Amino acid sequence: MYHKIGTGKRKITVGLLAALMVFLFAACGPEPLSEVFDEARVLEEAGTVMDALNAQDYKAIAGMVREEYKSDISEETLKDSLKEAMDEIGEFDSYIDQSVVGMSSKDFDGEIAVAIINAQYANGKKTVTISYDTDYKIIGFYVK
Repeated sequence: MYHKIGTGKRKITVGLLAALMVFLFAACGPEPLSEVFDEARVLEEAGTVMDALNAQDYKAIAGMVREEYKSDISEETLKDSLKEAMDEIGEFDSYIDQSVVGMSSKDFDGEIAVAIINAQYANGKKTVTISYDTDYKIIGFYVK
């Protein structure tokens, strides 16, 4: 199913991940974080994901994904859509800022916490959005 990636294939994969995020959060917006979440834990979990992303350890990220989303946020999908961009952006430098918001969605039955991480790299900035269920499993992942 996966072939050597060209720009078109990468755009399709990134588009699919973006579509998944839109699907999950259609008709909803940021809300206060639900009391079922611990903001510090959300940021800790997001830090683990960021460490894996910066090491380009896509298998580790895929291992943190909720079971029913593993086909959409798989190791291969992450690598196909992110490797080139992560290579180009260069080495991680620092976090610019981090925030956590709550979210609800008609397409996901349960509370959602969303970590938004803005990071500085050698050759630019990236915003990483990681959505979690109440078991702190990833249900959405987007890098812009």
